[in-house]
Amino acid sequence: MNLIKKNILRAAAVMMIIISASSCQKASLNAPDQTVNTQSLKVSPSFDWKTSREIMMSITGMKEISPDVKNTLYIKSSKGDLIFKDYFQMNSDYTFKFVVPTTETSVTLVYGKKTYTAALTSSVLSFNYVTVQ
Repeated sequence: MNLIKKNILRAAAVMMIIISASSCQKASLNAPDQTVNTQSLKVSPSFDWKTSREIMMSITGMKEISPDVKNTLYIKSSKGDLIFKDYFQMNSDYTFKFVVPTTETSVTLVYGKKTYTAALTSSVLSFNYVTVQ
């Protein structure tokens, strides 16, 4: 008889656990009567959906410098993250594009031991080795 009582108690405990677990429901984040979809969004016509922008970089070389002066140009974000790097001869002109987040307001140019911070006020950025501080 004692064994039968233990089995009944175990069965009752298992059933209570099953009932408790099945009655748990996650709370809904959206009210059930509110449907959210992209067609119902109201966005200003002037809102810019882009998260990045392209910058045209124009470098004016120093023609009087020996062609042997070469170094890597690093372009870094205001947080110091590397955006672009390439190896350039100081006496040559270069034009290239790079992409920055739309939130970026300036970049830092590093050429050798020289550093220059440039404001991103337009999609065109000009640089010459004389302006490097």
